[in-house]
Amino acid sequence: QQIHRVDPGTGASLETFAAPYSSSNGLTFDGTDFWITANGASNKVARLDTDFEVLEEFAHTGTDPRGIAWDGTYIWWSDANLGLIDVLTEP
Repeated sequence: QQIHRVDPGTGASLETFAAPYSSSNGLTFDGTDFWITANGASNKVARLDTDFEVLEEFAHTGTDPRGIAWDGTYIWWSDANLGLIDVLTEP
């Protein structure tokens, strides 16, 4: 229910933000916006602004979105239950 910004050298929490979903497993940054997976309860992938407010939501093709990554061109996410890997072609 929280997003933490941590010091990569020490692991110390530097800042804490409220997450927009009660259960999220993945977070990535595309250089402009954050992207988060909201597993189980809402089954969404969302684009967030830098204050972690939801800008857009996308339905996940599986049932339990988990990991999420930005490869410089595409947003990718995975599904824990179905073993899917999906891509958003136009972030």
